[in-house]
Parts: sequence; C-alpha cells; structure tokens
Amino acid sequence: IVTLSECLFFFDPLNSVTMPVHVSHKGRVAILRMESGPVNALSQELRHAIADSIQKVQVQDNVGAIVLTGARSMFSAGADIQEFAGHDASNPPMLPTVCEIIEECPKPVVAAIQGTALGGGLEIALACDHRVASKDAKLGLPEVRIGLIPGSGGTQRLPRLVGVQKALEMIVTGKWTTAAKAEKTKLVDVVTVGDVEAEAVAYAQRLADSKAPKRRCSDMAAKPNALVFAMARKQAKAAAKGLAAPMRCIDAVEWATKVKSFKQGLDKEAQIFQELFVSTEAKALQHIFFAERAALKVPGAAAKPVRVQSAAVIGGGTMGGGIAMCFATAGIPVYLVEVNQKALDAGFDRMKALWKMSASKGKISQAEYARRVGLVKPTLSYDDLRDVDVVVEAVIENMQLKKDIFSKLDSVCKPSTILASNTSTLNINEIATATKRPHKVCGMHFFSPANVMKLLENVRTDATDAETLVTIMDLGKRLQKVCILVGVCFGFVSNRMSLKYQQQVEFLLEEGALPAQIDKALKDFGFAMGPCEMADLAGIDVFHNIRAEQIKEGQIVEGAPGTGSLQEKLYQAGRLGMKNGKGFYKYEKGSRKAVEDPLVTDIVVAHSKERGIGRRKISDEEIVQRCVFQLVNEASTILAEKIAVRASDVDVCWLYGFGFPVRRGGPLFYADTVGLPSVLGSIRKFGALPGQAEFWTPSPLLEDLVAKGKPFASVV
Repeated sequence: IVTLSECLFFFDPLNSVTMPVHVSHKGRVAILRMESGPVNALSQELRHAIADSIQKVQVQDNVGAIVLTGARSMFSAGADIQEFAGHDASNPPMLPTVCEIIEECPKPVVAAIQGTALGGGLEIALACDHRVASKDAKLGLPEVRIGLIPGSGGTQRLPRLVGVQKALEMIVTGKWTTAAKAEKTKLVDVVTVGDVEAEAVAYAQRLADSKAPKRRCSDMAAKPNALVFAMARKQAKAAAKGLAAPMRCIDAVEWATKVKSFKQGLDKEAQIFQELFVSTEAKALQHIFFAERAALKVPGAAAKPVRVQSAAVIGGGTMGGGIAMCFATAGIPVYLVEVNQKALDAGFDRMKALWKMSASKGKISQAEYARRVGLVKPTLSYDDLRDVDVVVEAVIENMQLKKDIFSKLDSVCKPSTILASNTSTLNINEIATATKRPHKVCGMHFFSPANVMKLLENVRTDATDAETLVTIMDLGKRLQKVCILVGVCFGFVSNRMSLKYQQQVEFLLEEGALPAQIDKALKDFGFAMGPCEMADLAGIDVFHNIRAEQIKEGQIVEGAPGTGSLQEKLYQAGRLGMKNGKGFYKYEKGSRKAVEDPLVTDIVVAHSKERGIGRRKISDEEIVQRCVFQLVNEASTILAEKIAVRASDVDVCWLYGFGFPVRRGGPLFYADTVGLPSVLGSIRKFGALPGQAEFWTPSPLLEDLVAKGKPFASVV
C-alpha cells in the first residue's frame, strides 16, 4: 500500500516569498530561477511570474537561450494542491497557459532539474525544449493519486517524447522515476552529478551559439500501439479497484495517438481533467491527502519529539516480530525479547525468512537483508533494555500479564524510556498503573501483519505527556506508518468500530444472509475484503479471546444478542479461520482462496432457529447500509467522546486499517456525500427492525449536525 503522502508534496502558501522568479544572465543565456516556498509549488503567483519572465526575456536581443531552474535544489513539486480544494483554482494564468507560453517561446528553453519535478513541475519541464537533471532528481506525474489526470499537457507531451508504453507506466501508476533511469527514455537529455544549473547554462549556451532550432514535444508524433493500450487497461482494471482516474489516464494518452493536431489532444485532456475534477472520487482522494497530514498533528502540543535511537519489542510472535521488523527496516536497533530460547529462535527465524523472501524477489538487496538482520538483537534478559528509548509490548491480550511486564520494564528501563502497549482492546490507563511513569506510558497499536499494514493507532492515556505523544507520532512516521492519535476506550477507534461492524454482520447472518452474500455486497461497494473473509484471516480464535476478555470484564453477557455467539459456535466447532483451513469458509492446503462450505450454512441456519429468528431475504443494499451506517453512527459517538481528534482521523483509520474503499474517502466522508439527513433516516429505519432498537440509537452528535445542516467535515 502506498500512501498519498509518499507520492505528493504539500505546499503552504504562507511560506512563499515576495519574488517568486529571479532573473539573471550569463553570456547569452537568461536564467529564470523559481524561488517560491520550500518546494516551488506552482501557485498562481509563481505561474504568473514564470509566464511574465519568459515573455520579457524572449524579446531581449542579448538572450539566445533560456534556463528554467529552481532555488534550494528544488525544481518544482507541482501544483499547489490547496487550489484543487477550491482556493484560487481558476485564477489566470492557468498552468496549461504557462506551458504553452514556455513551448511557444521562440528561443530554446532548457529545464535544469534537481530535487523533484512532479506533476505540474514535470509538465513545465516537458514544455521546455531540453532537460538537464541531477542523477538523483525525481520525475513523475502523480495526479492519478488524487483522482485526476495530468491536466497541463502531460498526457500529450510525454507519450510524444518517450513513447506510449513508458508514458502509461508513469501516468497510470503515478510513480516517479529518477533522472538516471529517465535518461534512457529520452525524458532527460543530460544527467549530471555536478552543478545542474551550471551544466544547463553551458548546454543552453551551446544551443544559442549554434542557433539550434526549437525542439517542441508538440511537434513530435505519438505512435499508436493497440496491444500496449489493451494491456494497460487490463492491468489498470485489476489494480485500480474501481477507481476511474487510472482508466481515464489511458484514454487521455491514447488520444495523443489519434488526434490530428496537438491542440485537439490538449482539448481532450482538458475535458477529461474537468470531468474528474468535479467527481466525488477526486474529492475523496484529495480529502485523504489532507487527512493524512492533519492526523500527524497533536492538538495543543508545543513539545518537540525526541529522536528514538534504540528500541525493544516484548514478544516474538507474529505481531511482535512484525513490529521489530518495522524498527530494523527504519534503521533503528531493536531488541527482541522472549520468555525462552525456543520461542526467541522461532521469532527471529520467522523475521529472517520474511526478509529472505523479499531478497529472493529482488525487493531488497543482500546487503540490505544483512543490515536489517544485524539491527535485531534477540535476548531473554530485560536487563539489556535499560538504555533503550522505547519499548513496545506485544504479548497476548491478558491484563495481568501486561501489567507484570510493564512493572518489570519500569524497574529496569531509564526514566525517559517510553513504554508502549500494542494492545488492541485493553485499558492502557490501567496498564499504566503498574509503573511509576504513567506520563511515559502509551499505546502503539499496530495492525497485522505489522511489517506490511500502514496504519498505526497511537493511544494517549489520561497521563501521557506531550513529549511522549509527539515522539510516538514522529516515530510512527519514521516507521513509514500512517498514524492517528486516539484516546483510551475499549477497542480505541479501529476495533471499537470494527466490533459494531461485525455485530451487524452477525445480525445479518442470523436474519437471512450467508457469508458469501455479505462479503460480495461489501466488496462490490469497494472494500478490499469482506468481513467474513477478514475474520478468517485475523483468526476466529482471536475474536474468541477478545470475547472471553469482554465477558470476564463484564462488558458483555454470554448469549446476549450481538455478542459474537455465532462466531463462538464456529470456534467451538474447531473452525479457526485460514490458519487451520476452515472458518466462515474452507481453504485448500496452501491456498488463501475462500470456498463456500455447506457445513457453515448448516451452522448459521441452526443458530437462527435456536434464537427463534425467522430467516428472510436480505438485499445487498441493506447489507451495505447496515454495515457502513453502523460505522458512521459509532464514529460519530467516538468523535463526541473526543476519542478521535477529528473526523478525518476516523477516515484514515478505516482506509488504511480495514480497506474501506479509497474512492469513497472513508466512512465519514462517505456519509457527508450521501447526506447526513439521509444517513440519520436510515439509522432510524434500521432501529425499527425487530430486535434492533438498542443497536441503532442515533448519535447525539449526528442528530446535532443534521439539525444545524453541517457535515462531519466541520468536526475538526
């Protein structure tokens, strides 16, 4: 999973400077240096300055060629995405106009690229006649990641310059490439390890001296290739998961091979861009982009993060080993602690096997494999942990065991060590009472498998201090996680909502649906997996253990409606999920493909009869609405209780933790698009179903927002 934050840059217009383009001369070369903010994002001010500067220097007799470059080792990270959100989006000159001015300049224009040329940044480089770049410069067109296509000639110029196959690879995936690789495709003319601007100026001077003609991408031809386009569509359909933008990227590039004139291609690109720009999908993806950034902010915290230099993980099982892998991958030395040598060896061997698999597939080098393995220090002694900066406990969900571990850690570790629990449901306030440093106790709830899943729920207790909070948020980012900060309650944000979601699944099964229908309905809606498949993947025994703890703590009553009694029947029947080849589905040995099992149908039907519930036909629409709107209602209560900081944090949680469809933006963004009055009406309707009243009490916050005509987006 690649986050939007890894593909795009964010520009803060408040950081812009007063002179966005500085003009100087060297010989017969005019040097236009963009100096606007940290990444030269193409705000209206910068666009105007580029166009104005080009038009001024192109008529100067002493100028034979032009170099366009960026200050502070940065060409341009692309458009100011705040404009996409509606800020100054239509102020002239628009970027396509700027690109046209560059391309129509009568004198050769050379782009001197260092840092990044992404999105609109690469599009203005493509409008130049030549490109000189530093070896490690990053070039890409990531607009597809925010539900758009390149809208300033990128879909028309790139295939003319590098061919349709390479253009499709870059545009449809949104992935960037380095200048060293781009040189082979003719995207870059010269790659240098020296001073990029000086190299570009010398290159431009040679063009001026030789009176070289213009070399416009628009004058080149994009050769049609039906097979390449067919393969691109097949791959995009499989990978895009219902997203429109990847397929429209292909359409736009194909138009470059069909149109009679370059202008016709630009017109088609503009048409497709505008269609996507106003779509809910694009708004959803842009919402996610901003939500990821907002989630990192700790409200009211003025403290600075402490840089974690060493770590330890208690527990070498699947979860603990995965967490330790995250630290080692990030370059942080980590102790792996177990109770006996056999468990320790098994845990470390499992980690090494996973890294070896990555190395065998070429995902990491042998040197990287050795580096990661060398950063892991297996140990049976807590005494080794006395100087580490953070410890993450990752043992089974047992309160007394966790308190015993935290007490031991408190007596061994230095006073500044952060003690974090990976618990998914237990009360971390209570765990903190086992220590003399409650201000340094927190939760770091990773999702399984921890070395793969992007989401990290960082949990603040009643006593966690600001320094600890900003440190774990910073640490999560270093571990390449998408972090949200949550408060203490049963299940935090993720599992608390998940239990409500699973509860509706149980009711739907009792009332007439079967696992395959429920899973198909929710996958058709856009979920990566259905809830029954997900339960099998996580393990029916995991839910049994959580349920047992809830019963022990008096949180639920055995046999009460909606308390997981149907899943408990599967557990008692020895159906543990994928791990033993049978759960809601059956699985052939070595296969993860879910196969319907008549025995499960018998268990479900018998369970309905036992509870005195008459089975009925349930529509796919009801399945989706009951599951999704239950998420919305519970999330609204979570927001009201201040367990989540902001509505967008909830969306981030479900997008990266549970595979909520990206094109729908998360549960609360989706609710806003449906309309909160409609959502509230459905909640009241479902509450009127037999036996459902107590499970559909509308959230007071939701009712308040409907009364005031406000969306969840207003809860920040």
